[in-house]
Amino acid sequence: MNPFLNQFRTFDISPNECYIKLYPTCIVVEGYSRSVICDFQNSAYEYIPNSLYDFLTDEQTKTKTLDKLYQIYKQDQEILTEYIRFLLENNFAFLTKNPRIYKELYVHSALEEDFTNAIVEIGPQTKECAFRDYITILEDIGVYAIQLIIKGNFLLEPYLNRFLDSPVTSLDLVINYNLFKSLKVEDVKFRHPQLHNISVYEFPEGEEKNFSCKDVRLTYHMACYEELHRVCSDISKIPFITNLPFYFNGKVGNTCLYGKICITQAGKVKRCIFQNSDYGKIDDFIKYKKYQTEPFRSIAYITKEKIEKCSVCEHRYICMDCRLYSLNEQQLYAAPKYCNYDPYIGEWNTEK
Repeated sequence: MNPFLNQFRTFDISPNECYIKLYPTCIVVEGYSRSVICDFQNSAYEYIPNSLYDFLTDEQTKTKTLDKLYQIYKQDQEILTEYIRFLLENNFAFLTKNPRIYKELYVHSALEEDFTNAIVEIGPQTKECAFRDYITILEDIGVYAIQLIIKGNFLLEPYLNRFLDSPVTSLDLVINYNLFKSLKVEDVKFRHPQLHNISVYEFPEGEEKNFSCKDVRLTYHMACYEELHRVCSDISKIPFITNLPFYFNGKVGNTCLYGKICITQAGKVKRCIFQNSDYGKIDDFIKYKKYQTEPFRSIAYITKEKIEKCSVCEHRYICMDCRLYSLNEQQLYAAPKYCNYDPYIGEWNTEK
């Protein structure tokens, strides 16, 4: 018996009849300088060398037993052992007698975009009755996640009460620091259990971030309202999103804009709330099916595979991308303007 194989012997499977198999929710993504395993079951990711990516995607790995693999990689058995141990210890893979026990995840390329999430701006031009109508329209087209972005200081309860007994299951708030100070987050969460995130802008520099609320994620930004686009389009290690819906979204469209619709305080439709142009009033937009027109559709179907730099980045399916802010805003496929990562050397600019 090969000494390297002994450690993988189990009580009911011998190396000459078992296969190494990735769990279906663990997906490997190849980058230029390194690759990554995305564990969507546990919302985690791990960097791996490209050689391990090659091993995992090789047809022989999928069809040969462990003892056959050790024969194939006769000159690299120690490395092979290290790879297999890494995969098993981190629960990325398992040993099985049946290599076809799980099918690979199938990504359906939807012909028609379904709206799932929305941003609604509340500002001086917002009328409560019109706001209620906006939410009704969004509910009718299937939106279940809504972010309210508040420009200024307003009494929030009349707006939040619209979501009582609403089919909307996820609610986020973007509010300024003064409004946040007057907000009793625990009470709001109790009345509106679908509240999951609060982002606070104009947060004073040096102020202690000692606020907390169970089941509500709080984030803080010193940026003013006009600079919020810089916050949401900034690409860093912190906002990586490791879940299957986001992965599927990134396979068929833009990770930020696909499935999204935004309504300004004046009732105008945009793809991004910070977009300069709009597509008219929300009522006409839905009535005349403007969401089927090319200007509105095209930007949402730009996948990372088409974008400069992103196409060779190992983070491309766990990273947000805003197409409105690129290094060359005249080019749809230009690299993101605020990305601090260099996939060609595998470093963030803060690490250089």
